[in-house]
Amino acid sequence: MSKNNHHYSGQNSEGFWERVNRFKGIRHDALYTLGVVLQNLESDVLHKLGLAEEDLIEEIEEGKDE
Repeated sequence: MSKNNHHYSGQNSEGFWERVNRFKGIRHDALYTLGVVLQNLESDVLHKLGLAEEDLIEEIEEGKDE
């Protein structure tokens, strides 16, 4: 299974969010919204990557039995 190396959520994201929070007003709001979208996309991709890796491991293990 893949490691969930999140860069835009959790502790690894602190620098990213500090940068976003330097802005005020509409620019902050837009960057914040895009940051949340980025977090969700990153999470989805890492989840799907983990599932694909699990499938690959199963395929490799099934091939060993032949």
